[in-house]
Amino acid sequence: RVSPALCLSTELDGPGDNRIDIWRLKRGEESGAKLRLRSLRSGQVQHYEGEQGAERMVRMELVDGVVQHYEGDKGAERVVRMELADGMVHYYEG
Repeated sequence: RVSPALCLSTELDGPGDNRIDIWRLKRGEESGAKLRLRSLRSGQVQHYEGEQGAERMVRMELVDGVVQHYEGDKGAERVVRMELADGMVHYYEG
């Protein structure tokens, strides 16, 4: 059984061709933390973790199949791993 206190919502934001699809956790009418942003123009998808206002990007999927994984606090995220479409994986330090 799913708690009625939390629900997943989606909304469109941004002007014209630059619109983005935003997925959030909501509690009642209160807008919650963003979980995912998808650019309708480029197809790029960003995934987030954390409480509202402190969301940090943890993964970005590019339209060419590349997936970048991030670590670090909000605003200081850095790429730690990149998975290429051909299966090759690159790791980054520091």
